[in-house]
Amino acid sequence: MRAALEYLPGDVFPLSELERQSLAADPHLSGRPGLIVPRRLESIPIPPDPLDSDERGELAANWEANLATYQPHVAVLESVRKLAEPAASIVLVQAPPHFCGGPLNVVYRALHAIRLARSLSAEWGKPVVPVFWNQSDGHDLDSIRNLELLNDNFNLRRVSPASLGSNCAPVSRIILEEELHRLGPLREFLRQEFTELSFRDVALEAAFPREGESLETAFSRWLLAVFGPMGLVVLEPDWVRNELSRALAGLVLQDPARDLAPDETDPPELLFRVTDTRRTALRPGGEGFQYHDETGSRTIAELAAVIVQDPESWSPGELLLPLAQEAVLPIAAHIGTWTQWKSIVPMAEHRVRTELAPAVFVPCLRGTLIDPDCESFLKSGAEELVEILTVPTSDDQPDTDSAPIADRMRELSARAAGELRSLRAELAELDRGLSIQLKRTAGSLQGLVENLAARVDRSVRNRGGKRGRRIRRLRNSLLPHDQPQEDVLSSLPFFARHGTDWLEGLMGQLDDLPTEHLVLRLEESENPT
Repeated sequence: MRAALEYLPGDVFPLSELERQSLAADPHLSGRPGLIVPRRLESIPIPPDPLDSDERGELAANWEANLATYQPHVAVLESVRKLAEPAASIVLVQAPPHFCGGPLNVVYRALHAIRLARSLSAEWGKPVVPVFWNQSDGHDLDSIRNLELLNDNFNLRRVSPASLGSNCAPVSRIILEEELHRLGPLREFLRQEFTELSFRDVALEAAFPREGESLETAFSRWLLAVFGPMGLVVLEPDWVRNELSRALAGLVLQDPARDLAPDETDPPELLFRVTDTRRTALRPGGEGFQYHDETGSRTIAELAAVIVQDPESWSPGELLLPLAQEAVLPIAAHIGTWTQWKSIVPMAEHRVRTELAPAVFVPCLRGTLIDPDCESFLKSGAEELVEILTVPTSDDQPDTDSAPIADRMRELSARAAGELRSLRAELAELDRGLSIQLKRTAGSLQGLVENLAARVDRSVRNRGGKRGRRIRRLRNSLLPHDQPQEDVLSSLPFFARHGTDWLEGLMGQLDDLPTEHLVLRLEESENPT
């Protein structure tokens, strides 16, 4: 199996004005000092090093020890050991820990990070390591617990572990249990669903959570199994919690809220206090920071002191997370979605005021994956693909009006029946019985033609219906729930069907800084091994 690339315009899905500005800027976002959205590799500066040699060695050793519990591929250990070398840096990508590996966009993020890290390393002549930040401090289970699958008829089905409803606890603290979460029946359902797929057992072994794992550890294990041979390193927040909290305390003392546009109705959640059962936000307010609906407050100095005293209990919010990450890790570039970009932009003025290096943000590649099963439904290549991705769903519905030729048949039969009936008076003079028979004959004629016209209508609708069913099947695969495929469909069935050998070939074809929408076609290799 190999992957072949085609390209569609980057705005095949509508872009916001911010996204358009960011892609048009070269290399700095117009009017936004402190931010870089590079269009060329040479626009990415070598990052400042937040670590001395001892700190680097300690970071790499601690990281390797935590990774060792997953027994990763040797390429993972080689990558993390490079971080002990002077001037080594990181390309950072992140996502929350999805159930069974999550949607296809997780795959694209990982491959993009590996590709960009290799290219920057060749460009600079220095080690650059691809790192996947397992964003497990969040508590939004609704966005990560579901598995969206297509059955053999290309109908969508959503499955998820039982008793995994809304929860205020961090995802990393939720332990999965066979009985409580009904893992056994769900595992067996997936085995049956993928019965005919060649790599079913390998894919399920890598992706499906085990008894006693959290979603965080299951996700880390899957990332290392699939992308570890390509050198991707996983980082869980708890592995650098003390360092992250020290950086967070320093950020609090810099009073980052003063650099944000005031929002008295909904001030941002800049950091969280974390326990095993709850994650509680603090926002700017009062004399410094407040919990929601709190009448009192604490000053920035008081809050910073509390964080330093109890570093295990704190987590940065989405606006402060990139700043805290850069204070702990030598980050050359962040790869992310436009939603993540919106969390970086508001802190641009803070970077300028505190003389921090600009944030380098690379929009993650976007793509639509077409495997041979889906390809068999596509009739006219790129033209139809663009139509499916852009035309509203209602346009696909077959026309339910009668066919023009059937209408003409009805019109002719009605005219003929009328002319026959006009002869009744003449016939009645000859024979009243013949007149009655003529009336019946005219009615029968119309009935016979109507039956034939109805068959014509059904034939036309069936032809349109076949196309409609084919288009709807394609939509479920390429635009499920009218959303980009990569954000909805699970990657698990693709790995169960095609394995992982195609990933390296695909990664080698990617652009470092993609701006177009990729069409990834999986094709049978001419020389299969």
